[in-house]
Amino acid sequence: MKEIENKEIRYNTATKSYIINLPFAFLIISTYIIYIIVVLTNSNELIPFIPGSSLSDIIVLFVLFPLIGFSLLFFTPIVALGYYKIYKRIFRNKKDFYLDMRVQMGKFTLKDILKRIYLPGLLICAVSQIVVINLTSISAWVPGDFPEDLKNILALYNGAFFSYFIIILLLVPIWLLYDSGVMSKTIPDRVLTYRIPEIVEPISRVYFNIFKGFSSIAFIINILTIIIDVIAQQTKIYVVLFILLLPFLGIALIIPFLVLYERILPFLIKFIHKRSRLHKAELTLVSGEDCIACNFKRKM
Repeated sequence: MKEIENKEIRYNTATKSYIINLPFAFLIISTYIIYIIVVLTNSNELIPFIPGSSLSDIIVLFVLFPLIGFSLLFFTPIVALGYYKIYKRIFRNKKDFYLDMRVQMGKFTLKDILKRIYLPGLLICAVSQIVVINLTSISAWVPGDFPEDLKNILALYNGAFFSYFIIILLLVPIWLLYDSGVMSKTIPDRVLTYRIPEIVEPISRVYFNIFKGFSSIAFIINILTIIIDVIAQQTKIYVVLFILLLPFLGIALIIPFLVLYERILPFLIKFIHKRSRLHKAELTLVSGEDCIACNFKRKM
Protein backbone atom coordinates (compact mmCIF):
# COMPACT_ATOMS: atom_id res chain seq x y z
CA MET A 1 0.00 0.00 0.00
CA LYS A 2 2.80 2.36 0.89
CA GLU A 3 4.60 1.78 -2.39
CA ILE A 4 1.42 2.72 -4.27
CA GLU A 5 1.09 5.91 -2.26
CA ASN A 6 4.72 6.81 -2.92
CA LYS A 7 4.28 6.27 -6.66
CA GLU A 8 1.15 8.39 -6.68
CA ILE A 9 2.92 11.26 -4.94
CA ARG A 10 5.85 11.07 -7.32
CA TYR A 11 3.51 10.92 -10.33
CA ASN A 12 1.49 13.87 -9.08
CA THR A 13 4.66 15.90 -8.57
CA ALA A 14 5.79 15.32 -12.15
CA THR A 15 2.27 15.93 -13.44
CA LYS A 16 2.19 19.32 -11.72
CA SER A 17 5.43 20.23 -13.49
CA TYR A 18 3.95 19.38 -16.87
CA ILE A 19 0.64 21.15 -16.21
CA ILE A 20 2.41 24.33 -15.11
CA ASN A 21 4.49 24.38 -18.29
CA LEU A 22 1.65 23.74 -20.75
CA PRO A 23 0.47 27.39 -20.93
CA PHE A 24 4.03 28.44 -21.72
CA ALA A 25 4.71 25.72 -24.29
CA PHE A 26 3.71 28.01 -27.16
CA LEU A 27 6.10 30.76 -26.04
CA ILE A 28 8.93 28.27 -25.56
CA ILE A 29 8.42 26.64 -28.95
CA SER A 30 8.06 30.07 -30.56
CA THR A 31 11.37 31.11 -29.02
CA TYR A 32 13.13 28.13 -30.58
CA ILE A 33 11.49 28.69 -33.97
CA ILE A 34 12.34 32.40 -33.98
CA TYR A 35 15.90 31.61 -32.96
CA ILE A 36 16.37 29.09 -35.78
CA ILE A 37 14.69 31.28 -38.42
CA VAL A 38 16.76 34.33 -37.47
CA VAL A 39 19.97 32.34 -37.74
CA LEU A 40 19.20 30.42 -40.93
CA THR A 41 17.95 33.49 -42.82
CA ASN A 42 20.75 35.86 -41.91
CA SER A 43 24.01 33.97 -41.70
CA ASN A 44 25.79 30.79 -42.72
CA GLU A 45 27.45 30.62 -39.32
CA LEU A 46 25.97 30.58 -35.83
CA ILE A 47 28.83 30.84 -33.32
CA PRO A 48 32.28 31.94 -34.54
CA PHE A 49 34.29 29.61 -32.30
CA ILE A 50 32.27 26.46 -33.19
CA PRO A 51 33.26 25.05 -36.60
CA GLY A 52 30.59 24.22 -39.13
CA SER A 53 27.52 25.76 -40.69
CA SER A 54 24.53 27.28 -38.91
CA LEU A 55 22.61 24.00 -39.20
CA SER A 56 25.39 21.93 -37.61
CA ASP A 57 25.81 24.54 -34.87
CA ILE A 58 22.07 24.33 -34.10
CA ILE A 59 22.37 20.54 -33.78
CA VAL A 60 25.27 21.01 -31.37
CA LEU A 61 23.35 23.53 -29.24
CA PHE A 62 19.99 21.74 -29.15
CA VAL A 63 21.22 18.12 -28.95
CA LEU A 64 24.80 17.89 -27.72
CA PHE A 65 24.61 20.64 -25.10
CA PRO A 66 21.54 19.17 -23.32
CA LEU A 67 23.27 15.77 -23.23
CA ILE A 68 26.31 17.40 -21.62
CA GLY A 69 23.95 19.10 -19.16
CA PHE A 70 22.41 15.74 -18.23
CA SER A 71 25.87 14.30 -17.56
CA LEU A 72 26.60 17.21 -15.19
CA LEU A 73 23.70 16.01 -13.05
CA PHE A 74 25.94 13.32 -11.57
CA PHE A 75 28.36 15.99 -10.30
CA THR A 76 25.67 17.95 -8.47
CA PRO A 77 25.85 15.82 -5.27
CA ILE A 78 29.52 16.79 -4.89
CA VAL A 79 28.68 20.48 -5.22
CA ALA A 80 25.76 20.02 -2.80
CA LEU A 81 28.10 18.56 -0.20
CA GLY A 82 30.40 21.53 -0.77
CA TYR A 83 27.51 23.91 -0.04
CA TYR A 84 26.73 21.94 3.10
CA LYS A 85 30.33 22.06 4.38
CA ILE A 86 30.62 25.81 3.73
CA TYR A 87 27.38 26.47 5.60
CA LYS A 88 28.41 24.16 8.43
CA ARG A 89 31.80 25.85 8.81
CA ILE A 90 30.24 29.31 8.98
CA PHE A 91 27.58 28.35 11.54
CA ARG A 92 29.39 25.51 13.32
CA ASN A 93 29.07 27.19 16.74
CA LYS A 94 25.54 28.47 16.22
CA LYS A 95 23.60 25.62 14.64
CA ASP A 96 23.15 21.86 14.75
CA PHE A 97 22.64 19.88 11.56
CA TYR A 98 20.54 16.80 10.93
CA LEU A 99 18.53 15.02 8.25
CA ASP A 100 14.75 15.12 8.17
CA MET A 101 13.45 12.25 6.06
CA ARG A 102 10.04 13.89 5.78
CA VAL A 103 11.31 16.76 3.63
CA GLN A 104 10.91 15.23 0.20
CA MET A 105 9.46 15.93 -3.24
CA GLY A 106 6.05 14.68 -2.17
CA LYS A 107 5.64 17.70 0.09
CA PHE A 108 6.15 20.18 -2.76
CA THR A 109 3.63 22.95 -3.15
CA LEU A 110 2.70 24.74 -6.35
CA LYS A 111 4.88 27.66 -5.29
CA ASP A 112 7.93 25.37 -4.89
CA ILE A 113 7.52 23.92 -8.37
CA LEU A 114 7.10 27.38 -9.89
CA LYS A 115 10.38 28.45 -8.31
CA ARG A 116 12.15 25.43 -9.73
CA ILE A 117 10.98 26.19 -13.24
CA TYR A 118 11.25 29.95 -13.54
CA LEU A 119 14.25 30.80 -11.37
CA PRO A 120 16.64 28.86 -13.67
CA GLY A 121 15.19 30.74 -16.64
CA LEU A 122 15.96 34.10 -15.03
CA LEU A 123 19.39 32.92 -13.89
CA ILE A 124 20.34 31.66 -17.34
CA CYS A 125 19.24 34.99 -18.79
CA ALA A 126 21.15 37.01 -16.16
CA VAL A 127 24.35 34.97 -16.47
CA SER A 128 24.17 35.14 -20.27
CA GLN A 129 23.91 38.93 -20.12
CA ILE A 130 26.84 39.19 -17.71
CA VAL A 131 29.08 36.86 -19.74
CA VAL A 132 28.23 38.33 -23.15
CA ILE A 133 27.98 42.02 -22.28
CA ASN A 134 30.23 42.51 -19.25
CA LEU A 135 32.92 39.80 -19.37
CA THR A 136 33.35 39.41 -23.13
CA SER A 137 32.15 41.28 -26.19
CA ILE A 138 29.11 40.78 -28.39
CA SER A 139 31.33 40.42 -31.46
CA ALA A 140 32.85 37.26 -29.96
CA TRP A 141 29.45 35.53 -29.97
CA VAL A 142 28.12 36.45 -33.42
CA PRO A 143 29.43 36.10 -36.99
CA GLY A 144 30.83 39.22 -38.59
CA ASP A 145 28.26 39.22 -41.42
CA PHE A 146 25.26 39.11 -39.10
CA PRO A 147 22.83 42.09 -39.27
CA GLU A 148 23.81 44.79 -36.80
CA ASP A 149 20.38 45.19 -35.18
CA LEU A 150 20.16 41.43 -34.47
CA LYS A 151 23.63 40.94 -33.00
CA ASN A 152 22.50 41.61 -29.43
CA ILE A 153 19.75 39.00 -29.73
CA LEU A 154 21.94 36.27 -31.19
CA ALA A 155 24.78 36.95 -28.74
CA LEU A 156 22.50 36.64 -25.69
CA TYR A 157 20.76 33.53 -27.03
CA ASN A 158 24.10 31.86 -27.76
CA GLY A 159 25.36 32.82 -24.32
CA ALA A 160 22.27 31.23 -22.75
CA PHE A 161 23.32 27.77 -23.94
CA PHE A 162 26.73 28.13 -22.28
CA SER A 163 25.21 29.65 -19.13
CA TYR A 164 23.01 26.54 -18.90
CA PHE A 165 26.00 24.51 -17.67
CA ILE A 166 26.86 27.07 -15.00
CA ILE A 167 23.30 27.16 -13.68
CA ILE A 168 23.13 23.36 -13.43
CA LEU A 169 26.27 23.21 -11.29
CA LEU A 170 25.23 26.16 -9.09
CA LEU A 171 21.46 25.84 -8.68
CA VAL A 172 20.61 22.13 -8.88
CA PRO A 173 22.75 21.24 -5.82
CA ILE A 174 20.51 23.61 -3.82
CA TRP A 175 17.46 21.63 -4.91
CA LEU A 176 19.26 18.46 -3.88
CA LEU A 177 20.05 19.81 -0.41
CA TYR A 178 16.37 20.55 0.11
CA ASP A 179 15.17 17.22 -1.26
CA SER A 180 17.71 15.37 0.90
CA GLY A 181 16.26 16.95 4.03
CA VAL A 182 19.49 18.61 5.22
CA MET A 183 18.25 20.86 8.03
CA SER A 184 19.77 23.30 10.50
CA LYS A 185 18.62 24.13 14.02
CA THR A 186 19.86 26.97 16.18
CA ILE A 187 21.77 25.94 19.29
CA PRO A 188 19.90 27.28 22.34
CA ASP A 189 21.84 29.68 24.53
CA ARG A 190 21.41 28.99 28.24
CA VAL A 191 21.39 32.69 29.03
CA LEU A 192 19.32 33.96 26.11
CA THR A 193 17.06 30.97 25.51
CA TYR A 194 13.96 32.90 26.47
CA ARG A 195 14.85 35.68 24.01
CA ILE A 196 15.93 33.73 20.94
CA PRO A 197 13.43 31.18 19.57
CA GLU A 198 14.69 27.92 18.12
CA ILE A 199 14.83 28.24 14.33
CA VAL A 200 14.63 25.10 12.21
CA GLU A 201 15.05 25.52 8.45
CA PRO A 202 16.63 23.81 5.43
CA ILE A 203 20.13 25.10 4.76
CA SER A 204 19.19 25.39 1.09
CA ARG A 205 17.03 28.41 1.91
CA VAL A 206 20.02 30.72 2.36
CA TYR A 207 21.57 29.74 -0.97
CA PHE A 208 18.22 29.91 -2.74
CA ASN A 209 17.57 33.45 -1.50
CA ILE A 210 21.04 34.53 -2.64
CA PHE A 211 20.49 33.26 -6.18
CA LYS A 212 16.94 34.60 -6.30
CA GLY A 213 18.09 38.09 -5.33
CA PHE A 214 21.02 38.00 -7.74
CA SER A 215 18.96 36.81 -10.71
CA SER A 216 16.20 39.37 -10.15
CA ILE A 217 18.52 42.35 -9.73
CA ALA A 218 20.88 41.34 -12.55
CA PHE A 219 18.02 40.68 -14.96
CA ILE A 220 16.34 44.03 -14.27
CA ILE A 221 19.58 46.03 -14.50
CA ASN A 222 20.69 44.38 -17.73
CA ILE A 223 17.26 44.71 -19.35
CA LEU A 224 17.18 48.42 -18.49
CA THR A 225 20.69 48.81 -19.91
CA ILE A 226 19.67 47.12 -23.16
CA ILE A 227 16.51 49.23 -23.45
CA ILE A 228 18.54 52.42 -22.95
CA ASP A 229 21.02 51.30 -25.63
CA VAL A 230 18.18 50.48 -28.02
CA ILE A 231 16.63 53.92 -27.51
CA ALA A 232 20.00 55.66 -27.86
CA GLN A 233 20.88 53.78 -31.06
CA GLN A 234 17.30 54.00 -32.39
CA THR A 235 17.21 50.25 -32.86
CA LYS A 236 13.93 48.54 -33.68
CA ILE A 237 11.75 47.74 -30.67
CA TYR A 238 11.44 44.04 -31.55
CA VAL A 239 15.03 43.62 -30.35
CA VAL A 240 13.83 44.25 -26.79
CA LEU A 241 10.89 41.86 -27.28
CA PHE A 242 13.20 39.08 -28.44
CA ILE A 243 15.44 39.63 -25.42
CA LEU A 244 12.43 39.49 -23.08
CA LEU A 245 11.73 36.01 -24.49
CA LEU A 246 15.20 34.86 -23.44
CA PRO A 247 14.08 33.50 -20.01
CA PHE A 248 11.68 31.17 -21.83
CA LEU A 249 14.66 29.70 -23.70
CA GLY A 250 16.21 29.01 -20.30
CA ILE A 251 12.95 27.38 -19.14
CA ALA A 252 12.89 25.20 -22.25
CA LEU A 253 16.44 24.05 -21.50
CA ILE A 254 15.71 23.26 -17.85
CA ILE A 255 12.39 21.35 -18.28
CA PRO A 256 13.91 18.08 -19.65
CA PHE A 257 16.64 18.34 -17.03
CA LEU A 258 14.05 18.67 -14.23
CA VAL A 259 12.22 15.57 -15.47
CA LEU A 260 15.46 13.54 -15.46
CA TYR A 261 16.34 14.94 -12.04
CA GLU A 262 13.05 13.63 -10.62
CA ARG A 263 13.76 10.18 -12.04
CA ILE A 264 17.19 9.69 -10.45
CA LEU A 265 16.49 11.71 -7.30
CA PRO A 266 16.41 8.65 -4.97
CA PHE A 267 19.99 7.75 -5.91
CA LEU A 268 21.19 11.33 -5.43
CA ILE A 269 19.52 11.52 -2.01
CA LYS A 270 21.15 8.28 -0.89
CA PHE A 271 24.54 9.69 -1.89
CA ILE A 272 23.99 12.86 0.15
CA HIS A 273 22.81 10.91 3.19
CA LYS A 274 25.84 8.64 3.02
CA ARG A 275 28.47 11.34 2.48
CA SER A 276 27.11 14.10 4.72
CA ARG A 277 28.54 12.30 7.79
CA LEU A 278 25.72 13.35 10.06
CA HIS A 279 25.53 11.18 13.16
CA LYS A 280 22.74 8.63 13.33
CA ALA A 281 21.49 10.27 16.50
CA GLU A 282 20.86 13.43 14.48
CA LEU A 283 18.60 11.69 11.99
CA THR A 284 14.91 12.45 12.26
CA LEU A 285 13.75 8.90 11.54
CA VAL A 286 10.19 8.31 10.44
CA SER A 287 8.26 5.08 10.84
CA GLY A 288 7.18 3.18 7.74
CA GLU A 289 3.58 4.30 8.20
CA ASP A 290 4.51 7.98 8.36
CA CYS A 291 7.06 7.95 5.54
CA ILE A 292 4.46 8.71 2.86
CA ALA A 293 6.33 11.80 1.63
CA CYS A 294 9.48 9.83 0.80
CA ASN A 295 10.15 9.19 -2.87
CA PHE A 296 12.20 6.07 -2.23
CA LYS A 297 11.79 3.04 -0.02
CA ARG A 298 13.94 3.52 3.06
CA LYS A 299 15.91 0.45 4.12
CA MET A 300 16.44 0.04 7.83
